[in-house]
Amino acid sequence: MHEDDEFEPDYGPFEDELPKNDAMYIRASTKRYNKGRKCPTCAGIFTNVSRHVLRTHLPWYVAAQTACWQCKIQFAQNSVLDAHIAECHQSDIKNTSIKFSEDKYERWVNLMNGLLDVVSKELECDTLQDLCNLADKICVYPKHSEPIFQGKDLKLVSIFNATNEYVFEFGSKNIIVQPPYSIPFLLHWRILASLIQQTEMGENIISVEKIKSLRPVLEVKETLHLTDSHFHLDMLSKKIGTISLPHFFWTWSNKDYQISHLISNYCYPRNWPSSDLRSKIRQDNRIKLTFGIHPRIVEMENTSKLNEWISDLEWLLKANRVVAVGECGLDNSGRKWDVEKQIKFF
Repeated sequence: MHEDDEFEPDYGPFEDELPKNDAMYIRASTKRYNKGRKCPTCAGIFTNVSRHVLRTHLPWYVAAQTACWQCKIQFAQNSVLDAHIAECHQSDIKNTSIKFSEDKYERWVNLMNGLLDVVSKELECDTLQDLCNLADKICVYPKHSEPIFQGKDLKLVSIFNATNEYVFEFGSKNIIVQPPYSIPFLLHWRILASLIQQTEMGENIISVEKIKSLRPVLEVKETLHLTDSHFHLDMLSKKIGTISLPHFFWTWSNKDYQISHLISNYCYPRNWPSSDLRSKIRQDNRIKLTFGIHPRIVEMENTSKLNEWISDLEWLLKANRVVAVGECGLDNSGRKWDVEKQIKFF
């Protein structure tokens, strides 16, 4: 990821400019000290420091659009890359097997993921967000040299976000990426070079070509599935006018919850559903049925009616499609009616 291919702004002298004799030994370091800018990695001073960093201090694939993907060399300038292709490969400069193209998008993203993973481990960061936090502390630049994503950089950033399934959108204008609070900001050449400088591997990292896909390890929000073991479907149906149930789903304390199964407790015999209605209810796989006689009902009914309901309960047991039969109580003569003759579970 690099800034303007043709030139960098003339920011003039800066406070941490090195003595002239120190920079003379750096390849391509400028003698125009009043026009140069300090490299974030070495002692050199350059009129176009981004080209120097991309060519010298970062892996060849970081600036994907100006790299030769066959020779694995970074040129950091399109015109030089085109001359290389024409001379060394004797090929058309639009050859997609040599230049960066759509078929290389995922490979490039996985290479960048691998590079960030290596840098994170070198700097003892557990996550890439931890690496962002570290970069916020150590990658601080004066105002005249703030890291900037220009409009032409945003295509690569968008590819990086889309492939990794990061939910982060940039505008269409230049973006200052200091402080580097978001993972895509780590792709900026200035921030990346500064972080690499902090590692023990140092310049050896420029040879890293680790492929790493982040998509399989993205955090998936856990959903806790629940069962309501005493649900009065008959009462809810009267209120809403239908047996169709909504999806019971909610979020609490940063966790998702969903009621996946309901035990519908029919304990009032006059509300017991007919055979046809039971068939309709069973079409919702979340619902299982129970039948019983509530103690309050036992006290209010005569023996004849209770015996009739008991017979119905026994018949329901034979239907073999009932989760459980339960409830008990006393009739008005004080006799206990035990209808828990059999409990069945699927």
